[in-house]
Amino acid sequence: MKQMNIENTVQHFKNRIDNLKKVNQIDLNEPVVLNFTVIPDDDDNYVGYITLDVYNVIIKDTTQLKAPFFKSKTFNEQVDDLMIQRYKSLSKSDSELFQRLIALLKDEGFKSLYVSNASMEHMNFEVIDL
Repeated sequence: MKQMNIENTVQHFKNRIDNLKKVNQIDLNEPVVLNFTVIPDDDDNYVGYITLDVYNVIIKDTTQLKAPFFKSKTFNEQVDDLMIQRYKSLSKSDSELFQRLIALLKDEGFKSLYVSNASMEHMNFEVIDL
């Protein structure tokens, strides 16, 4: 997959958050979770998405906002490893995407961010106060 456009990705998340805020669906006191997921698409590709999970007060559950960052024709352990490594590079505290997402979430009024430190064996979270 071609390089992720960070500006477009951050703007995409901002637009989605703003739309949910307009209809009072987000609880800003609940932490946002930065994570990733893999979903097959209509062309039999596997797409990895950076996700922001926000608490939706209407449905009383999280709403997942997502932007693509990885695409593959196959999905196996090697591809999964590559995707995890790409996610880790994007979610490092010194990455441009991470810094821009932190600034966005602060500007939007969120109080904390949980960052998934995914691995093949387990998943844990780093908590960041905004």
